[in-house]
Amino acid sequence: MIKKTLAATSILLWTIAALWMSGCGSDMYKTQAEKPEIIHRGMRRITEIMRHDIFSPPVASRIYTYSAVAAYEAMIPGYPEHKSLAGQLNGLTECPKPEAGKDYCYPLASVTALMKVGKQLIFSESSMDDLKEDIFTEFEAMKMPREVYDRSIAYGEAVAAHIIAWSKKTIMPKSAASPNIPSA
Repeated sequence: MIKKTLAATSILLWTIAALWMSGCGSDMYKTQAEKPEIIHRGMRRITEIMRHDIFSPPVASRIYTYSAVAAYEAMIPGYPEHKSLAGQLNGLTECPKPEAGKDYCYPLASVTALMKVGKQLIFSESSMDDLKEDIFTEFEAMKMPREVYDRSIAYGEAVAAHIIAWSKKTIMPKSAASPNIPSA
């Protein structure tokens, strides 16, 4: 009887420990995802591509701007102390909002938006795809819930689409335009 009680208690304790550890681990991705190095890698890749593709300074500055604005706008819903740039930048309207009551990984949404906008505005798109695959693999390894992962990517893509649409409304001279940035 004592052996059965000890065995049952041992099993119960191991079960509780496993549940506690899995519960604690489920939010660990939030801390891991906030590494600024992830977004820095995206911006560095954009810089490398612009050097390779030999963009003029005006075009390069627009690529940086649109990519950075997309990353910022996708990140700020998770950081309410920051204010949107909508209404502060010429022609930028309010970006899509995340679904209320749902969990998101805003750093993942941010890097998704950065890479999608950056890819849209450069020549060497395949180089951006390589980094995207690496970064997404890194986020998957963080063990975030799959629905949070998918929802965060979808949100980042929605913000990116909004910023790309905004970029098409702003005009730059033909002499400074890349093939993917609209010109006058």
